[in-house]
Amino acid sequence: MPLARWTVRRPWPRWRRGKRYKPPPGSEGDGMTVVEGDHPVLERISLDERFVPNDLSLDGDRQILIITGPNMAGKSTIMRQAALIVILAQMGSFVPAKEASLS
Repeated sequence: MPLARWTVRRPWPRWRRGKRYKPPPGSEGDGMTVVEGDHPVLERISLDERFVPNDLSLDGDRQILIITGPNMAGKSTIMRQAALIVILAQMGSFVPAKEASLS
């Protein structure tokens, strides 16, 4: 196996050990569904409070979400979480979710 391929693939099994990382199935269409998604960075650091998994659903009819709430309510956290899940799926990695479908 070439060194570059080994370097890229090597860390993935360690990431998902003991966690709910799943390989997202590829599908045709324009949508994204994440069930009980975790933020991959926040789950690795020690917090005083437990991170609550989030569900997210976007499809052809609902392509934009308006996220409102008070300051420090986690609005930017869910946007970053969704972006990181998409990036992980596009690079062929497992995603931190109970179930995920990205197209």
